[in-house]
Formats: sequence, C-alpha cells, structure tokens
Amino acid sequence: MTIAEQLGKIRENWLIAAVIIAVLLATNFSGLITGTGGGILGLGDYTIATSEVAYRGSPKIGAYYPSPIIQNDFAPDATERKLTKTAAITSEIERGKFAEAEAKLKNIIKTADAFLLNENTYTTGEGAAKQKTGNYYIKVESKKYEAVTGQLKETGKITAYTENTADITGQHTSLKTELEAEKARLQRYQQMYAEATTISEKIELNDRIFQQERTVKYLEQALTGTEQQVDYSTIQYTLTEKSSGYAGIAVIKLSQLAKNFINSLNSLLQLLVMALPYAAAAGIGLAIYKITRKKRR
Repeated sequence: MTIAEQLGKIRENWLIAAVIIAVLLATNFSGLITGTGGGILGLGDYTIATSEVAYRGSPKIGAYYPSPIIQNDFAPDATERKLTKTAAITSEIERGKFAEAEAKLKNIIKTADAFLLNENTYTTGEGAAKQKTGNYYIKVESKKYEAVTGQLKETGKITAYTENTADITGQHTSLKTELEAEKARLQRYQQMYAEATTISEKIELNDRIFQQERTVKYLEQALTGTEQQVDYSTIQYTLTEKSSGYAGIAVIKLSQLAKNFINSLNSLLQLLVMALPYAAAAGIGLAIYKITRKKRR
C-alpha cells in the first residue's frame, strides 16, 4: 500500500483515531491525579496517607518530614499561663570607663547564675573620637529577670529600653497534646509489629516505627524548647561609651585641599568652555552691528 493510500485510510477512519488519543490522554491525566502516573511527576506510585501515617511531605514511608501542626490558639482554658520575656537595653557610660562597666556587667551575670551566650566588643573611630561598644546576649532564670534588669539599668545611663512579653500557652499546649498522640501512635505500631505474621508486614511496620520515633523525638525537643523559653528570659544588652565632643572635628589634610582646588579648577574650565561659543556669537553680532551702523552714516 502506498503512502497516499495509507493517508486516505487515516482520513476515512479519523473518528477511531480521535477516540484512541482521547483514551490515552484520559489515562495519563488519571495517573496525574492519583499519583500512579509517576513517570510525569517523578513521584512514583503512592497511596494517600491515612490517619495512621499522617506525615507532611513525601507520602512514602521512607521519607521523613516531621512538621507538627501548631495552632495559634491561646488556650483560654489553661489555668497556668506560659509567658516569655525578652528585653533590649542600651546603656551609655563615660569615656574611659568601658572596662570597669563591663566588669560590673559580668559580675551581675555571675552573681545571678545567668548565662552569657554571646558577647561582641569593638572600637570605632580614631584618636579623640575613639569609642568602644559591647553587645551581650544573656539568658537568665525568669524568677531573677526583674532583679537582673534592674541592676543592668544602673550600670550606665539608659538610652534605649524595650521589653516584650509573649504568651505561648497555646503553643505549649498544642505541642504537648500532639506529643501524647504521637506516642500513642508509636505504641500501636509496636503492638502491630509484635502481632505481625509476615516478613513484609514486619519490614513496613519497622520503617513506620523508626519514623514515628523520630517524630516523637522532634516533638519532645520542641516542647523542651518552649519550656526553656518560659524558664529563662532573654536580655540583649548594649554597652557603649559616650561620644566625644571632638568627634567629627579634624584639620583638613593638604591632599584634600589639593583635591578641592583641582575640582574647582576643572569646574571653572568647563564653564569657560561652555561659555566660549556664546561669547564668540556675541562678538560676531557686535561686529555686524558696528559695520551696519557705519554704513548708515
């Protein structure tokens, strides 16, 4: 059969070809929705996670993306509120007394059994304008927070002070509830593993138990973190020397004078070059005017 005859057959049976193409497209689209068409998305076959396996991220058992859903509910029924406090304090001291003030600061931290998690001291300026500054990140027990902040305020002149109190009762309650639920789920998996009769069931349940143990560990760490936020308050303290009255005052250097002179000279030359055509035009106009005036006489 020639090519022309084959094309003629296709034109005669176009309806059948259209039906076949539609069936193929419907099959691929169905795989895209259910997840069985992994060749397009690159996800592979999978089934929707049930309440027994409710991980976020990839639904495969081998993947692990623990991400507990923490609601922003403020837990109105809670009798004990979970409050966190943070403060930012900036103190100014007299020049030359930075070392003395810093020693006093560290003595306050040591006496309160607080933790100095980070400190950063640096110097800016030169000569009479030299100025030292220190930044300190402090963690202190919440029950000692007021006493420590009060002592820090006396270290120097307060130039800035902010304080923030946050209620994380809802977050703490949500984490605690979810941790209990995940622990119960882990126990069910362990019980199912003990009752499993086939190797495939034991392998699958072993994977689930492994992932569930990681989820429980993750939630325990998150819960511990919120409890530490309550037990310990944060203080960001900045200690800085008073600015010198001579700051910004300096005799101009010869090089700067030369630079300014050259810049002014360049500007003058540019102005002269720009004015030269106008001056030439004005001269020509004046000459024409004088010649015309002589002819009239």
